[in-house]
Amino acid sequence: MQQPLEVNAVVLSQKMIINANNERKRAFRPDTWKDQVTKQRRARGAPYISRNNTPRPGKIAPVGKPCNAECFYPGCLIPLPEKIKLFRTYYSMGSYNSQRSFLLALIEREMVNNSNNFSYFLPVNGARIRVCKKTFIDTFKVTDSVIQNLQNKSKQGQIIIVDGRGRHENHPVTEDYVLTLIEEHIDSFPKQENHYSRARQGQFYLSPDLNVDRMFRLFVEENPAVPNIEKKETIYRRVFKRSGLTIGEPRTDTCKTCDLLNVRIRNSATARLRVLAQDEQHIHHTTWEMAKNAMDEDMRTARDDPTYVVLCGDMQQVLFSPTLTHGEMFYKRQFSTYNYCIFNGATSVGAMYVWNESIGNRGSDEVASCLLLYVEQNYNQLENGQQRTLVFWSDRCRGQTNNFMMICLFQLLIARRIFKFFF
Repeated sequence: MQQPLEVNAVVLSQKMIINANNERKRAFRPDTWKDQVTKQRRARGAPYISRNNTPRPGKIAPVGKPCNAECFYPGCLIPLPEKIKLFRTYYSMGSYNSQRSFLLALIEREMVNNSNNFSYFLPVNGARIRVCKKTFIDTFKVTDSVIQNLQNKSKQGQIIIVDGRGRHENHPVTEDYVLTLIEEHIDSFPKQENHYSRARQGQFYLSPDLNVDRMFRLFVEENPAVPNIEKKETIYRRVFKRSGLTIGEPRTDTCKTCDLLNVRIRNSATARLRVLAQDEQHIHHTTWEMAKNAMDEDMRTARDDPTYVVLCGDMQQVLFSPTLTHGEMFYKRQFSTYNYCIFNGATSVGAMYVWNESIGNRGSDEVASCLLLYVEQNYNQLENGQQRTLVFWSDRCRGQTNNFMMICLFQLLIARRIFKFFF
């Protein structure tokens, strides 16, 4: 089971990180933060870079007897390998709380004549052997201030150390009515539901002309009575991320049948007509899922069987150039560039065929030429007794792939003995 991660004295469980990632476009990985990497390296005794970019050396294992020859504690004569073993055990914990609790358990306090006397021990072979303070510090390579802090904890009766740095109760709190105002303001913008991509069904989009900065400026203008409203941008962004909204129109291709059915559902005159349209939409989506599963199955077969070739072809949206946004460009005709993609299901590699309007159009002749060129460049003629099957998936656009020209192309490939069957 994965242990919780301590981030600036705040414990983040794996569930909290997953929930945070659900609200973010960029993955939330606190274990890769610079401060966390430095903190972990310091706890392990490794070299690290401080916050002011100063290189700090790592901890070095003990090399000898730090106290003088007159030291009478038996633990000061512990063999060096045992000290090195304790040193490595201490820094292998890798946690501030675990390390300090370990040291505190090796310090004993005794009241003598109303004063505190402290004794230090090292665990060796299951026994606690008393040592002097110098040997204790040298074994674990800690500073005298660390020992002083542990002594204060012992006076307070603490047994387990909990890092108190960064823990306080005076956190700034945003009033509930401000959060409500922000939620209502975000909800006031017109939204468009995404019903094209099944993977993101139910997701809503805002206008591509908006951004969070512009939305926050509008919020400030509409609510001047809120105290310190100019400083609420971070809160506004946090609420916007929780809303699940996305700025910009969906970039996936629209389906004509989906568009028609959604219009019928929204504008049905009676409940019966709405139910009929919803049933038809469900059948349409189910058919799409069956086709998608069949294509995925063909892809898996192509990866295992070299004689089973699966190709997918689709035309990208027309690329217009130059991409200028000043007013005159909306009244002038731009230069068109076309891109046809052929994806190989066995290798998961796509090939792009790009041409502009001065070379050709984007009809069945051009698409058939791209597919013929791809096949000639990647597949040889069959020998006697060999066989190879072609499965071609497309969006069945009548002007490009679902036409007599493509049938002729497939017959040509069979006549040239590049394929024996096609589907």
